[in-house]
Amino acid sequence: MIERIDAGLVAVVLAAPLVAVHALVLPFLLELPLSERAVGRAARVATSVHLLTALVLLASAAALGPATADLGRWYGDAEVALELSFAVDLASAGAVVVVALVGLVVLRFAERYLHGDPGHLRFFATSLLALTCLDTIALAGSLDLLFAGWELLGLCSFVLMAYFHERQATVDRALRTILSYRAGDLGLLLALVLLHAAGLHPTLGPGGEALPAGLAAATGLLLLPTAAGKSGLVPFSAWLARSAEGPTPSTAMFYAGLSVHAGPWLLLRAWPLYADAPIARAGLVALGLLSAASLSAHAATRSDVKGAVVVAGGAQIGLVIAEIGLGWHTLATVHLLGNLALRVAQVLRAPDVLRQVARREALTGRPRALPRPVPALPWLWSSEGWFEAGPRLVVGLLLRIAGALDAGSRMVESWAVGGRDREDR
Repeated sequence: MIERIDAGLVAVVLAAPLVAVHALVLPFLLELPLSERAVGRAARVATSVHLLTALVLLASAAALGPATADLGRWYGDAEVALELSFAVDLASAGAVVVVALVGLVVLRFAERYLHGDPGHLRFFATSLLALTCLDTIALAGSLDLLFAGWELLGLCSFVLMAYFHERQATVDRALRTILSYRAGDLGLLLALVLLHAAGLHPTLGPGGEALPAGLAAATGLLLLPTAAGKSGLVPFSAWLARSAEGPTPSTAMFYAGLSVHAGPWLLLRAWPLYADAPIARAGLVALGLLSAASLSAHAATRSDVKGAVVVAGGAQIGLVIAEIGLGWHTLATVHLLGNLALRVAQVLRAPDVLRQVARREALTGRPRALPRPVPALPWLWSSEGWFEAGPRLVVGLLLRIAGALDAGSRMVESWAVGGRDREDR
């Protein structure tokens, strides 16, 4: 009976944003797009139901204890299957409440911020879909299911980062970001391959089973680049500040708030898999401290408000990951929640801060002070200096290769079409 209740609540939590996505997109596909007011109303209803159900799920987890919610099977054959199995406990239910609360606040803010913007519908549909992906990551009972939500979240993040797609520079930077995501996600994919090759299907969360020593070390080390790619840590932090070029609501929700904190969440949920592997835990501490140092220097070099806030938040995420490696999970959880709340609030207040500065200048008649020159050492150590030149060159080379392949395919296609036209004549 308890499992049925939790399964129903989990289904509603996942469906609330997803139903709203269909309600927004289907009329658009039928060439009957909803008005801006109707889009905002649908988003408010969906996010309100989402938050209320998440609170009930948290109360259920607190009163009834941990449970597993099975929603059927996605696919399967004689050898392997992907079960839609979700782990409901205080941590996962609390994470869903955080996702729902941030989604409600930011999308309500976006209704006014994006008023009259031609991409209004696209933003809300993508953001609501991303909320379902984040819920999947928060509640996933296995690495396989988490991987599905992880990849879909990366695609949503790419779409939002390329929101102003009429600017070629914005599209190029979004492509660099998704390539960084894909490079980091190879770690999670390889970890899944290793686990399945060993015939293991470990669960996530407090009930997870420990792995054999060698497999635990390999799994823990492979999860490092995955968390680093999603959270914008070394060596993938070059994309983090550029994410601030998108709309303020998407910057607040994903790149200062929910998406970048998915990396530490993955490491917390998968902790039982590599807890007995000292080399993996040492890797976490090294990655966290190195990222904290590099991103702190990078934040000191930023001249824009949103970019500085996002990068400073990334430095704190590095410290959170170091705390996870040291086994200080309570501290890491409190640190994570505090950093998330602070950065979301700072990004949402960034436009108002700029207006306040301009108003103060008008009242006092004194111009804004010129920015101080950036010290050479922090700039060199930051991701804007030499520290990440190697990864940037690799990503740039991949983009050039992709562009050359695309140009070649277009030439072959035009030649083939031209040949058929000549034969028809």
